[in-house]
Amino acid sequence: MMATEALAPGICMVLGPVRLEGVSCFGQVQALEFAGVMGLTAGSAGAGLPLMCNGANLMYRKEDFENEGGLEGSLRYSSGDDQFLLEAFRRKFGGKAIRFAMKRSAVISTDAEETVAGFMHQRMRWVSKSRGYRDPAVIAAGALTYLVQVVILLVAIAGCFHPALLLTALGCWGIKIVAELPLVARMAVFLGIGKHLWYYVPAQLFQLVYVPLAGVAGLILPYRWKDRVISA
Repeated sequence: MMATEALAPGICMVLGPVRLEGVSCFGQVQALEFAGVMGLTAGSAGAGLPLMCNGANLMYRKEDFENEGGLEGSLRYSSGDDQFLLEAFRRKFGGKAIRFAMKRSAVISTDAEETVAGFMHQRMRWVSKSRGYRDPAVIAAGALTYLVQVVILLVAIAGCFHPALLLTALGCWGIKIVAELPLVARMAVFLGIGKHLWYYVPAQLFQLVYVPLAGVAGLILPYRWKDRVISA
């Protein structure tokens, strides 16, 4: 199915759907949280402004890859070659030339992290590549996502001393939860993990805590990947 999409006229890259597999409650929380990431991937590509991709399920032509310098643009970073290639392709061919394969036959699975420590190292690695981003749309989307989480968390902490602020934080968080639910629910059903929707609120709470932490740690602290310790 990925090949069928790639052969369509004017298409240079196909982004494939990725499903996280987790047996534990923590794994299922990750799976549901990642469904939201896939929703943003699909939605932005459908709007002609693809913002992200996942190297676990990605297709493009060899000649286009070589013409764009291969992995040359990502050699400074231990991670992010998929994202940097997406940016290069979008600059060269335009956003409309990049398509998301919204087909269940195109879904592939990968294991969720087994521990919180492993998860944090993974997300720190993802954050570390952000220093190489040059696409204004990608930078703006990432900054907005991060700031929303940070502001809600900081206001909630301040609310421990000023109850009115706590109500404000809960109200803003509630709006965010309701606004994102349709996208996450649709992608969860599409990915075959609709039963994990019971974990939606815990996943949102977990996200509220880990995003601000990983956003800072990924830029200043070393992380572990494939039995190696990599400096930020």
